Amino acid sequence: MKTSTAICIPDFFPRISVFAAVLQSDRVVLADTFQYSRQSYQNRTSIRTDTGTAWLSVPVRYRFGDPIHTVTFEDAQWKWRESHLKTLQNHYRSSAMYEYYESYLESFYAEPYATLGQLSVASLRWLCKALAYEVAIECMSDWGSNPPTNLNELSLVWQKPFLTTKEAAIFAAKMGLDVYFVDWKPAVYRQVYTGFYPDLSMLDLLFNYGPEALSYLKGFPLHTL
Repeated sequence: MKTSTAICIPDFFPRISVFAAVLQSDRVVLADTFQYSRQSYQNRTSIRTDTGTAWLSVPVRYRFGDPIHTVTFEDAQWKWRESHLKTLQNHYRSSAMYEYYESYLESFYAEPYATLGQLSVASLRWLCKALAYEVAIECMSDWGSNPPTNLNELSLVWQKPFLTTKEAAIFAAKMGLDVYFVDWKPAVYRQVYTGFYPDLSMLDLLFNYGPEALSYLKGFPLHTL
């Protein structure tokens, strides 16, 4: 049974464990008003390579304390777009479904995103559309003049239970929020190279399985703290 709402930090092409939470929801709220964190998944995602894994990173410009939805890109932003596409092609062209999504992916990277927030939201929407999965997606930055900027402020305005990732649930529960998480455990699936690395970007699962990726993500129980 789906919970009504998932609340998550917006990540760039989110991990498989994050998308498992999205699939349990009929509404996703992205906390893009929360503070941007360096060396997080907010501006990078992990993919499979012949040497193990590698980051697809987005170079950003920000000041300490900036909320995610205001973070912008370095001037050479088109270079990282081209680099991402080349890296994905080099490592996934032998996968079962990469060619099917390639032109669609190129269209995603061609869009003129102004902020990291826009890019991250678009990456989640892109994945949902690629998987033909319908879910309502909204951002806290659209909540009006004073949206919550951290979990403490969220606890003052949000009184309903919500779903999130396990690591976020631990912190949210400490703030008194009624929170659930998906008890996601990595199961081995076919990757493009020998060996298995869990919880990569959803792109990895998508390029290897296409719409069948949804079956891999279903059936995990919900837990509360």
